[in-house]
Amino acid sequence: MSAAMAERKSIRPRGHAQGFTLIEMVVTLAVVAVLSAIALPAFRQYQERVRVDQARKDIVMMSTVASQFWHDARAYPDNLAQVGLGNRLDPWGRPYVYVQPGTHGEIDLYTNGKDGQPGGSQDNADVTNW
Repeated sequence: MSAAMAERKSIRPRGHAQGFTLIEMVVTLAVVAVLSAIALPAFRQYQERVRVDQARKDIVMMSTVASQFWHDARAYPDNLAQVGLGNRLDPWGRPYVYVQPGTHGEIDLYTNGKDGQPGGSQDNADVTNW
């Protein structure tokens, strides 16, 4: 086989352009859309679980700081600003609620959760220290 013949066999015929066909592009977009439809709700649920966990950790930390204040002063702080936590926001962007004296204990510390309303269940449940 000569070099000229080998070169001819490797050259594509003129009628076949390189690239993707419309069908290949549509199938690819459909696969991406299906995967996105499955993954996005799961990701949003994960984000919400992370927010609730962060609120729980914040409340435990703030309760601990208030208890340390009590051990030093033999009284709970009147507000969170008194212990340097007055500007602390919950994961949903609202201030934590601090009540002293509390109705559930010496202090009540909570956030109204995702919906910002008292009570609620599941995703909208309050996160509290009691």
